[in-house]
Amino acid sequence: MDSSKKIPDWVLVQRKKGTEIHRRGDNFYLCKVSSVWDNKLKRSRKITGEYLGKITKEGIVPPKQKQLLAAFKQVTVKEYGASSYLRAIAADIEESLKRHYPQEYKELFVLSALRLLEQTPLKRFGFYYQNSHLSEVLPDVRTSTKFLGPFLRDIGSRRKVMAAYMKEFLVGSEFAAIDLSEIFTYSEGVNAAMLGHNHKGEYIPQINLALVFSLDKTQPGFFRMIPGSIRDVSSVVATVLELNLKGIVFIGDKGFNSEKNAKAFSAGKLKYILPLKRNSTLIDYDILKRGSRKEFDGVFQFDKRHIWHYTQKRGKEQIITFLDEKLKAEETSTLIYAINQLQKKDETAENTKKIEGYQSRVYEKDYMLGTIAVRTTCGKSAQEVYGLLKSRMDIEKAFDIFKNILESDKNYMRDDKQLEGFLFVSFIALQFYYRIYGKLIEKELLNYYSVPDVIEYLKRVHVLKIRGETQFAEIPKKSRKLIEKLEYLLPEEPITKKG
Repeated sequence: MDSSKKIPDWVLVQRKKGTEIHRRGDNFYLCKVSSVWDNKLKRSRKITGEYLGKITKEGIVPPKQKQLLAAFKQVTVKEYGASSYLRAIAADIEESLKRHYPQEYKELFVLSALRLLEQTPLKRFGFYYQNSHLSEVLPDVRTSTKFLGPFLRDIGSRRKVMAAYMKEFLVGSEFAAIDLSEIFTYSEGVNAAMLGHNHKGEYIPQINLALVFSLDKTQPGFFRMIPGSIRDVSSVVATVLELNLKGIVFIGDKGFNSEKNAKAFSAGKLKYILPLKRNSTLIDYDILKRGSRKEFDGVFQFDKRHIWHYTQKRGKEQIITFLDEKLKAEETSTLIYAINQLQKKDETAENTKKIEGYQSRVYEKDYMLGTIAVRTTCGKSAQEVYGLLKSRMDIEKAFDIFKNILESDKNYMRDDKQLEGFLFVSFIALQFYYRIYGKLIEKELLNYYSVPDVIEYLKRVHVLKIRGETQFAEIPKKSRKLIEKLEYLLPEEPITKKG
């Protein structure tokens, strides 16, 4: 390099300790420089290091790689579609939470929303929140598990506030009360968790829920936590009496069927639909044994299945038997497959007994296959009763999503109040689930999309923030198609106003 006198002052000013200026024609460049002792030369040797950029009168222009890295650091990507859609269709839920929980509504709304959208346990709540558009429109939500544990205990301890919130959604003229059982917990401090047997016959600490569901509005309206050992109707009747609702029917599972419970329901003036086990003596299989469809009361279509039915009177009760021929074919196929698999194995007394049992169901008792029977006092048509029975199954299936998350959060559920807070969050998440479900019904899309489908497709809509400016990332074709069918209008520019 020429002497420093030939280098302009605006170039020299950029030279700091540990740097060196290089000249290439009329251009000047800055590099890091250092020195090391060279034993062979017995003197220091200069080492040119990292290239820092081109020197201009305006300053140093970093290398292109550094410019790209700096640009990337100024880009954030956040999920937008699902969270913004949920907020749009559940605005009344957010407003109700704001009225009843003015200091905590943000945490409740966001925690419940991410419970549904990401099925996230508490420990990952903060991560999903920071990567969601919710962090822009509902800022400063407290997300640490150290905070959320006591927070949920506080929420769970205020049952009156919780009940007042839920009663706002008990609208409509027809309601179903159902029990959501087998929510397991090993937390020693949860007194409501008592030993109860699950479907495998195992005795595990568990709690139950009584859930009231608005049938004509298709939304959950109320829940009450019940000690896990209670399987009679007293808890359900108490819940209904607490609400003073008319037009309510209890839809139980097979574990609720007993003469004692039926009498207790009647005494409490609560109508019921109770599924019967196939070996129940209340079911008259003679019509099925004779095999003549002419003896049935009729047939209707449900979810592309033909359902045959006949009804028998038993005092104030109706015993309704349904035959789903597609279900019968599926059960027959399953049994025959099981028989064939067992016949390939070594002949043992246990395998022989299983084969004989399966063969009996296929041959001697095949008239039971594909049947569903109930006892009811609701006075509705067979088709309406079947629809109510299936609605219970749908609700239970939806709540199963949150049961799995509750299991992963068992370490944070240390007492009854904390558990009640967790369940309240799951209840709000269930409200969100049925808001999406209701939109699918409204837009006649239920045959094409499920609630999880909607969530997954909408989650593919992302918003980019580049150097403070926001814009949408490219929206996948399937996501765009669903957005059009839902008639959900995305703004031209992402909404970032904080509220």
